[in-house]
Parts: sequence; C-alpha cells; structure tokens
Amino acid sequence: MTSKAFIYCFSMLGLFGCVASCYADSPRTTLHKDPFERPKLEQPTGSASSRYGSDGVPAEWELRATLVAGRDSLADVGGVIVRVGEEIEGYRLLSVGEGSAVLLGNGSRLVLTVEDEKAETGHE
Repeated sequence: MTSKAFIYCFSMLGLFGCVASCYADSPRTTLHKDPFERPKLEQPTGSASSRYGSDGVPAEWELRATLVAGRDSLADVGGVIVRVGEEIEGYRLLSVGEGSAVLLGNGSRLVLTVEDEKAETGHE
C-alpha cells in the first residue's frame, strides 16, 4: 500500500469516528405512547336523566360509521367505538352490517342505521 493510500484510509477512519461520535451524542427522540396501540374504548359521560329518551335509549346515540369484518366488526355509536359482543350502557352489540348495527338491551332489540347526508340535504 502506498503512503497516499494509507493516509487516505487513515483520514477516512478518523472522519468516520468523528461522525459516529457526533451521532452518539445527539439527543434521541423517545416515544411516550405506542403508535400501534388500540385506543381505549370509553363510555360517554353525563347525567343519566338527560341522556335517555322516553324509550330508554340514550338520546345522543347516533350510528356514525360501521366496519364490517366478521367477528371483529365495529360500530361507532355516538362517538364510542364498540366491537361485536361488547356492551354500551346496558346494550350488547349483536351484529354490524353495511350502515347498520343491532343492539340488544333492556328487553328490546334496537336497530341503528347510518343517516345518509344526501337524503337529509336533498343534494345528489
């Protein structure tokens, strides 16, 4: 190996060492929450008397969205994500269809449907 090649290799090793030490001293970003963790399913809060209609069904219950995936199907009921088989305020989610959800509770069967915005506004 010639002296120029030796000097070149030696200087590259030194440069690599400087870069590595600068990287090691830099602050690391620490994650405070697992980005892949499922969100906690929370029940809505508020006073019981103001939240229930005359039929015993919570007044704010609106089916916002559904995800049909067999046993893993989900329904967004009034902002609360519910999985098939789980309960929300005494009602158990029995099934989820395309734009509908069936719940059973208080001795009655409740079918919720997603409201069509086009139908409400009259726009195509």
